[in-house]
Amino acid sequence: MPIPLQPTDALLVIDVQNDFCPAVNGIGGALAVKDGDQVVPIINAFAQKFDHFILTQDWHPAGHLSFATTHSRQPYEVIAAPS
Repeated sequence: MPIPLQPTDALLVIDVQNDFCPAVNGIGGALAVKDGDQVVPIINAFAQKFDHFILTQDWHPAGHLSFATTHSRQPYEVIAAPS
């Protein structure tokens, strides 16, 4: 059963970036995820149903632990991060 939306409800979309989409016409693709662009039309459809639509983008400073170049590992290789 659908949950009715209230005027105070918001759609929160976290960290959807061109970098995660396959490169098209030279845009996107630096960290492409297979079919990563498939989520965009779904998000756009959901956004039409909400009065409030919030987008966030994750960001890390140069030299951050999340970059493979800071720990001599391959991209997407799993490492243990300090707590």
